[in-house]
Amino acid sequence: MMTLRGRLIVRPFGKGTDGVVLRVSPREQWILSYRAEGLLAALAGRRVEVTGRACDKQGEALAGPHFDLAALTEL
Repeated sequence: MMTLRGRLIVRPFGKGTDGVVLRVSPREQWILSYRAEGLLAALAGRRVEVTGRACDKQGEALAGPHFDLAALTEL
């Protein structure tokens, strides 16, 4: 398990869907979801702390590292 802090960003991921990334720094961001729905969409643009784990097979991720979210707290 790991904890990260950053800003939730909703952006187009192609194929008509908006995804959600956690921007930790200008050079580090993690993909949280390929669909901006529910709490993730409601907290777009806000600073949050997330707990979870890095997904397996990160070397195969073309859009960036993926994060399996276990908990989310607004800062």
